[in-house]
Amino acid sequence: MAVAVTAYTISLGSSTPHGHKRFDAVAVLLTIGANGPMAFRRAAPEVSLVVCAASVTTYTSLGYWATLNGLGAAVALYTIATRRGPRTMAVGTVIVGAESAYGLAHQDIGTLKDVVIQAAVLVAIPVTFGINTRILADRNKRLAQLSEQLRRDQEARARHEVMEERVRIARELHDIVAHHLSIIAVQSGLARHIHAAGSTTVDDSLDTIAATSREALSEVRRLVVVLRVTPDRDATVPEPAGEAPGLGRLDEAVDRVRGLGIVVTVNVTGRKRRLAPGLDLCAYRVLQESLTNIVKHASATKVEISLNYTENRLTASIVDNGTAKQPPSSLVKPTGQGLTGMRERAALYGGSVVAGPRPTGGFAVSLTLPVPSDEAASATPGVAGG
Repeated sequence: MAVAVTAYTISLGSSTPHGHKRFDAVAVLLTIGANGPMAFRRAAPEVSLVVCAASVTTYTSLGYWATLNGLGAAVALYTIATRRGPRTMAVGTVIVGAESAYGLAHQDIGTLKDVVIQAAVLVAIPVTFGINTRILADRNKRLAQLSEQLRRDQEARARHEVMEERVRIARELHDIVAHHLSIIAVQSGLARHIHAAGSTTVDDSLDTIAATSREALSEVRRLVVVLRVTPDRDATVPEPAGEAPGLGRLDEAVDRVRGLGIVVTVNVTGRKRRLAPGLDLCAYRVLQESLTNIVKHASATKVEISLNYTENRLTASIVDNGTAKQPPSSLVKPTGQGLTGMRERAALYGGSVVAGPRPTGGFAVSLTLPVPSDEAASATPGVAGG
């Protein structure tokens, strides 16, 4: 900008009107001094303004055409208004105002009043734009700070919710482990009694103890994985609250959804069988959380739940025909933090959760869990859910 304005002003100098001093080499140097400092106005706006104003005043006092070379000082004043405090801006305003009035007075444009008014207008324009630019920059800076703070708060809240969900899962796994250990205690006492009686059926009790111990150890490992959270967690461990539910209680959640006027169908394919408590709880929680999300976040009228049992896998899916809305409703108390909780639960058992909108409308959640064979499952006594 400095180079362009300087070159344009020098080109205008060749057409100086009659009655003004010829635009010579001195005028060229003063023109460079009046416009060139715009190049470093951001680094040193005060110096830029003083050099520009001094060059213009000298240019005018020597009798050159005073209409030229007024832009540099005005631009420097604008920069001061955007970057400096009121005191510096006031000093700069006085300097540029005096320089403008001096140049206008040499043009014989009218009375002293006219000179003062025009000089005030020439100064008010860059000052007003500079102040408005500073206000806008300050607002943008505050907005950026607030956005960053909001982002940090959201991340902290998300971490907190993940910790709470992990603690919930750990509590439920604790209940399952306690169930297994209770069976081990009972079977150990039974084995001791049978052994004392000299019966040969003690092997059955020992087999049960071995199978249940393996399952309990597996659940303990998952419990340790869940509890490996960051040191700054602030979630509190809730008190144990009864036995953990399973797919056997799915009908209760379904009935509550139907009570809200939503048509829910449940389809079961394959040979249904008893699942290990942890797997049973995982499948139930994913379906329960999906139902909760449907009621809270979608205006669905139909929901279809499918359970497919194969030899070594359980696939559970839930599909709705809703759209992304949030009508006020309360079905089941939220049991986790959405998809994050679902995926963490499934990952504990080597499974996976796939969720997303359907091309034909609605939303679908699909859970896949590896299931041990009937022989391995039947080796662990007890009912699903604890």
